[in-house]
Amino acid sequence: MKSKKRFAKTFYSKRHLPTPRAEYWPENAGELRDAFRESKDAPLLLVGDGQHLRPSVIGERSFDVVRTENIADVISVDRESKLIRVECGIRWQALQSAAEERGLSMERTRLYPSTSTIGGLLARHEACHKELWDGDLRGFMVALTSVSPGQRDYQYLAAPRKASGPDFRWLYAGSEGLVGAIVDASFVAWKPSDARLWRFENVDAEQMLDIWRQLLDAGLRVSWAHWDGTLSISAHGLERVLKVCDSLVESLGGRADGGAEEVRQVRAELEANHPERRECPSATRTVKITTSLQHLSMVCDEVGPEAESLQIMDLTRHRGSVFVTYPKGHVGAELPSAIANLVLDAHVVANDEAVHWPHWAQHLKHELDPKRILAMGP
Repeated sequence: MKSKKRFAKTFYSKRHLPTPRAEYWPENAGELRDAFRESKDAPLLLVGDGQHLRPSVIGERSFDVVRTENIADVISVDRESKLIRVECGIRWQALQSAAEERGLSMERTRLYPSTSTIGGLLARHEACHKELWDGDLRGFMVALTSVSPGQRDYQYLAAPRKASGPDFRWLYAGSEGLVGAIVDASFVAWKPSDARLWRFENVDAEQMLDIWRQLLDAGLRVSWAHWDGTLSISAHGLERVLKVCDSLVESLGGRADGGAEEVRQVRAELEANHPERRECPSATRTVKITTSLQHLSMVCDEVGPEAESLQIMDLTRHRGSVFVTYPKGHVGAELPSAIANLVLDAHVVANDEAVHWPHWAQHLKHELDPKRILAMGP
């Protein structure tokens, strides 16, 4: 696998990422594995689309990049078990399309940037633990294959636990490429079903949360939700069940605004303009604040007056994320003191804050990447 000394540096500048010395473009999973076996002059950084990469985890060192976007095949589809196995470089939008073409659906997950690669979405840093039915893509992952420089390949099979071996998936999911690369992953999909798009217009954050709690208390299982002054909610299920939910939504002041096709269109638009993209023009002035539902409206009230726009996404039973975009020229993005201790996590989307590695992470890095072939980590 040859390196490219000349490459599009704008790819990195648009995402506010440091520029590497060279790029490697493996054509398949075998070449990706070989990249870890060959000696290099500089450590390697794994990059899919670069939407969630935090440059601060690289440290102040020169590095080469391994781009995974060519490793993007659909390996297998089991329509009976509703499992789809794909390589790490496939983009999120392409995975949804591939599932749909094969009679399956991935639309019950939360909203993600459409151009993100699957490896990047699985490996990215998450400030909070998963919740039941929170729509997190990691919760749909049932199998994973990975490779580490100092170890043989690891594979967790989509099989009964007694036949699949030790479950080390979470050494790689959420680790940002610290100890190795995700080569491929298998996900649970769904059969396509009827869907409904509901809207609650002109509601503030407090009203939105009251509606949200009432819907969940009534037993509605939401696929995804988005608020920017209008609360948009998607759900999937049998048409006769959705009709019952229509009555509940109307009683709370909302209305049905379409079926499965409208849900797909709105989802595609929201994911194409997702505020968590590093390449978004406002990424350097957009802050993602994750907090409990109890404090969500208070956070919006505190940051709202200075914000250019507010969006709430990733809502669950217990928490949600507010994306606060400040006007151009706004100085600083520090949280108001009234809410500073109420948030679970807060960071600028184009984040470059220092990362402090705990002792266990340093030990793990030494065990799985003793020669420091990978640039990420201590």
